[in-house]
Amino acid sequence: MEGIDAQEFDRLFDEGSPEAVKYMDFANPIGRPENQFISVELSAAMVALIDEVADADGVDRQTVIERWLLDKAVALDMEQT
Repeated sequence: MEGIDAQEFDRLFDEGSPEAVKYMDFANPIGRPENQFISVELSAAMVALIDEVADADGVDRQTVIERWLLDKAVALDMEQT
């Protein structure tokens, strides 16, 4: 079976096409990384800002925080290399 590029796979998957399944490797699944729980105390204003961004993006609060942390971590890593 011939492969397809990531963009084509993403398109098929996002459209809900059953054809996407034939490109999935069920024999060698990639597991989710183990998550670790943390607690963060934030001001009400910061939580309101996070909620505004979350609502605008159609995601939950945790996703916004994870994105922001990842963006910062990547930026710091790029500065160091």
